Amino acid sequence: MGQARAAVCTAARAGLSPAQILAVVDAQLAGAILDQDDGDIDLHRFATAVVAVSDPGRTQLRVASAGHLPLIVWPANGPARPLWAPRGPPLGLELGPYQEVTLALHPGDTVLAYTDGLAEDRQVGFGDGIDRLAGIVGAAAAEGDVEGLADAVLTRMERTPGPNEDDIALLVVRIDPGSGKT
Repeated sequence: MGQARAAVCTAARAGLSPAQILAVVDAQLAGAILDQDDGDIDLHRFATAVVAVSDPGRTQLRVASAGHLPLIVWPANGPARPLWAPRGPPLGLELGPYQEVTLALHPGDTVLAYTDGLAEDRQVGFGDGIDRLAGIVGAAAAEGDVEGLADAVLTRMERTPGPNEDDIALLVVRIDPGSGKT
């Protein structure tokens, strides 16, 4: 994951689009895997990712996915919903290409990115988990700021008792209703 993070940061600083960033990271991870591999595909040696890039005015969000779950978008004037970018293959397999989708952003809109550990559960499929997550985001409107929303989501996404091996991370971004900035 450290290699993937460094590659994403480098590609993003170069001004590449989300789809181009994923293609660069895919090639770099595949090269690193081949350098260390004995020819067998190790299912623990690839990763999913979503890359989202906003324009300087914060009026658009370009999103590309390498097999990752969708972002949750909560427009200021509507219900929360998943944003399914075209799902490309996981990183490290060199099975691209990657495509992107553009979302118009408005003041007050909120976007959530999360790891699959938040939406997936051994007892609940990821589709149901994503729908539940979107519902919780919409119901947490009274939480106000992004920190309150994040706390509410983490608290209300109850997990089925038992061993859950996946990590959980959540990133919440809101376009400032006053200025249109994040």
